[in-house]
Amino acid sequence: MYPPLFFEETVSFPEGDLFLKVFVDRDHSITHVLAMQPCNSTNHTSRLAHCLKGVFPTKKTSVMCYVSAQSTVDAIITTIARYASSIPVV
Repeated sequence: MYPPLFFEETVSFPEGDLFLKVFVDRDHSITHVLAMQPCNSTNHTSRLAHCLKGVFPTKKTSVMCYVSAQSTVDAIITTIARYASSIPVV
């Protein structure tokens, strides 16, 4: 059993700041991803969830993503990939 992991980052975009939070539970079985942009945002949850399949070494990934543009989702994936490499495989 590992300690839970929590990553938090704020990324600036012309449309507004993006608040990104990633939490991996103690058993490393579920990863929770929250990406929010407090502007005219759209639900991109299914797109981000699809792109993150296989990125995390966990059994399940729970995603909530409300951002202003599709290009923001691509930036989120790049940022999350850095965090995923630091999560040990159970």
